[in-house]
Amino acid sequence: GRLWKDHIPSADAIIFLIDSTDSIRFPKAKEAFDLLLNDKQILNKPLVIIGTKGDLPTGLDEEDLSDELGATYGHLSNLKLYLSNMKDIASFGCAFRFIATFLKET
Repeated sequence: GRLWKDHIPSADAIIFLIDSTDSIRFPKAKEAFDLLLNDKQILNKPLVIIGTKGDLPTGLDEEDLSDELGATYGHLSNLKLYLSNMKDIASFGCAFRFIATFLKET
């Protein structure tokens, strides 16, 4: 099994990072994401997908990245997708605010 499976029970939140410019690795990322979504241990934990390099011209936007992952997450209140970039560290703020809010409400 994957190492992360051993840590899910003790995790308060899950952050799934994906390089939004690396289309070659999207199938592998989707496979890992599907395994994660099918794990019943995450049902009550906030799960954030962060697409890195969102500022680059070759990076996917949120909708396209969601499509690549098959992340039709409208029915999952614990799942959100955000784009980020290292030039603007504040772009990570929304993801962490979502996690903090989710944890306060549960």
